[in-house]
Amino acid sequence: MQQIGSKWWKFDFHTHTPASMDYGKADHQIKQTMTPRQWLLDYIQHGIECIAVTDHNTGSWIDRLKIEAENLRSEGHSIYIFPSIEITAHGNIHILGIFDIDKTSSFISQIIGATNYSGTEGDSDAVTQISPQDVIDLIINRGGVAIPAHIDKASGLCTVHSSGATLKQILTNASAVEIIRTHDEYETNQPGSSPLHGYVSLQTGLPEVIGSDSHHPNRVGRAFTWVKMGTPSIDGLKLALFDGDDSLKRSDQYPNSPNIYAENRITSIKINKTKYCGRINEFSIQFHPWLNCIIGGRGSGKSTILEFMRTALGREKELEQLSSNKEMFNSYSKLAKKAQSRDDDGVFLEDSSIHVEYLKGENHYKLEWRYGDQQISINRIDGQNVIQEEGNVISRFPVKIFSQKQIYEISRSPNYLLNLIDESSIVNLTEWNYKWENEVSTIFQLRREVKDLKTNISTKSTLTGQLNDINQKIASIERSSHASILANYQKSLNQDNLIRNFITGNVDFLENITSYITQTRPIKLEVNPELFINQNETTTQNKILELQQKVEDNIITFNKTINDVTDEIKGLSNWFDSSALKQEIIANKNQYTTLVANLQASGVNNPSEYESLIGTRKALSERLSKIAADEKTIEQKESEIVQSYNKLVELRKEITARRRQFLVDINDNNANFKVNVDFCGDKQFLESSFRNAIDKNDTTFSNEIYNEDDNGFLNILNTKIKEISEDNDGIINKIQDLKNGFFDKTANTILDVKLSKRFFDFKNSLSEEEVTALICWFPSDSITVKYNDGRRFKDLSQGSAGQKAATVLAFLLSYGDDPIILDQPEDDLDNQLVYELIVKKIKESKCKRQIIIITHNPNIVVNGDSELVVSLSQQSGITDFLSFGGLQEREVRKNICDIMEGGRDAFSQRYRRIVSA
Repeated sequence: MQQIGSKWWKFDFHTHTPASMDYGKADHQIKQTMTPRQWLLDYIQHGIECIAVTDHNTGSWIDRLKIEAENLRSEGHSIYIFPSIEITAHGNIHILGIFDIDKTSSFISQIIGATNYSGTEGDSDAVTQISPQDVIDLIINRGGVAIPAHIDKASGLCTVHSSGATLKQILTNASAVEIIRTHDEYETNQPGSSPLHGYVSLQTGLPEVIGSDSHHPNRVGRAFTWVKMGTPSIDGLKLALFDGDDSLKRSDQYPNSPNIYAENRITSIKINKTKYCGRINEFSIQFHPWLNCIIGGRGSGKSTILEFMRTALGREKELEQLSSNKEMFNSYSKLAKKAQSRDDDGVFLEDSSIHVEYLKGENHYKLEWRYGDQQISINRIDGQNVIQEEGNVISRFPVKIFSQKQIYEISRSPNYLLNLIDESSIVNLTEWNYKWENEVSTIFQLRREVKDLKTNISTKSTLTGQLNDINQKIASIERSSHASILANYQKSLNQDNLIRNFITGNVDFLENITSYITQTRPIKLEVNPELFINQNETTTQNKILELQQKVEDNIITFNKTINDVTDEIKGLSNWFDSSALKQEIIANKNQYTTLVANLQASGVNNPSEYESLIGTRKALSERLSKIAADEKTIEQKESEIVQSYNKLVELRKEITARRRQFLVDINDNNANFKVNVDFCGDKQFLESSFRNAIDKNDTTFSNEIYNEDDNGFLNILNTKIKEISEDNDGIINKIQDLKNGFFDKTANTILDVKLSKRFFDFKNSLSEEEVTALICWFPSDSITVKYNDGRRFKDLSQGSAGQKAATVLAFLLSYGDDPIILDQPEDDLDNQLVYELIVKKIKESKCKRQIIIITHNPNIVVNGDSELVVSLSQQSGITDFLSFGGLQEREVRKNICDIMEGGRDAFSQRYRRIVSA
């Protein structure tokens, strides 16, 4: 796969081949048998990709190695040869000269000739006739980099010269120095032993590299330097050396690869058939895992690329969520529509499509958006297979996208940062929302149940009075002389009903059983001679038939038993009709009938009312028992409501604690800004959220609720919350004081605000659902952002537009590992703010997360050390590329200087002498 932009290359600055006389040391056989291919494979095995072939005063193996390296690259290996030499300069000081990869053995021979080296090629048996300083100048003038070799070891500069003045003179134009052991290592092991004292005292600022200086295969890979550049070239190496620590890492300090990429990253965008981009041929950008900068003049379409990505990644609604300003979403909507004419704002055509490729760990996805269906399809790429998957694009493919206007709006209203904070795994808003909604739902359900139960028990007083009256009537009748007749009559009725119910119920039951058995027959085995032939089969068949006959016999027996029992029960009925008890029942009924007739004849009320009264008393008693049970249930459910509300309070505290926890590391690691979460401190959305709870989403009652003159109980609540901002329990109590004013029907003030008659009537007319919503209502948290003006931290509202935007941008770059895409974030920022805040944050963040920036500020591109720079222009109304690559590419550097105001100054600031390269 072709390298896109810059990366860290494993570079060995100091190597030897059999062309060096001392190659193999005592192992003479290895020198005779070593081939260029095997020599290179030894380095490949150790992950070395760039090799400076620095034989002693010769370049005879270089052409052979270059040919073999090309063959190995065609086989899929990553290996590059830098034609180089280790020159034995006057004074027996070894100096490495490293040249571009297109140079040859012949070129190296010319370098040797120019030094007037008179010794044996491949050996160090003589020195150059020119000074070490002249050797360095010669290498530099011939387009190479000059590095005094192993300056702390034998034949090294610092072991030959200790004088600071001499060292300074020789090192004036050196590109770097090779140091085997650092000064600190020497001093730690044995104070005063370091040969680097004179060099260290000069404070040259020269980059320090290390190579293996291997003269034998078993020494390959023992030391190397990580070098950050694009496709290996001398320009890339020079840039890295000028860049110093930002582009060089010694293996003794960084043994492991710095090429660590975020798990989630965008690998490419492909745009087809839009008005200005990809209209004729597909427009495609491949992205680097680290910092990508898209530059171009006005009208080049660079900002539209961001909006295309916003569309394909389903992030258009964020334009509404992160700001109350609808202008941004309206502008996007005008852009993201079908163009009706040449001058229309819309950029899409009927067959427009956008493909974004996204890497999640090892899984490669392609997100496809088409104008025709306005849908985003998710496709996983598995080798040659494309597997369509379901899911939510926003949750499955995280990315942050911010235009300059979004950043400006956030800086005006920092509370919108809560939406971003809540996306973090520490806050885990999805889990918290689930718990919160579950608890709110529980409170709503419990209060509905209590309301229904209270409706049921509202009749308790009436029913109790009715029961008292009934009991008095029954007692009056039972106290009369007819009480025994009435009692016997009631008893006889119950006896007769009980016996009759037993007889008829059991007869019906048994007849149902008989009917079921008659209508349902057991499953019979169909005898099939073809299935049951041999002895085992017929034995099994006979066993089943035997059991089948037994089942049928038992059914017949069971039917007979049922019929016998039924006859016995019917016989009981006949026996009962002639029994002594039946005669007593008949006598009691006759006595009752006679009593009724006599009472009616004498004008006495019908004592048959007694039976009705007994039934009524029973019904009333049952209803009152149910009410008593409901009262206990209400007590239990009201206790559950209190418990659930307490859980709600704890959850409300918990979300603030999670947000604050998320900010701990960010605040600790940033000296330029601080972001804090204030518990229930929101004022921006305070009124709207409260009105939504009480279902009064208009501007009425502003004097009581809230107005811009700081009147109303919400203003008072917000003030009281700020006064005790660190006391969460105290804040909850203040919020409860406000709610109590609504729950108390007699209250005519809320937080000392006098209520008008209209509002008094309104708050007392709230429905149960609205009261419950108010119980569950709490003000949102607020965000306080402070910036460092160089002397102290000040509230962001006091900052300039540039300070506000820079602070918000620095915050956005301070957390997370998901890709972030920014459009011209430097607007309103002066170069000092860009460098001190933004560039530093970019450099800190880009190895942890992918950054894509559309920019016209060269400081971001150059000093941010953009791994990939995409230069765009508009040709005949169509967006096209000017250049594509890393900063080492001459065409890229030229376009930065030509397109971006201050581009040349930015290069001068960073690379000094390389601007003219």
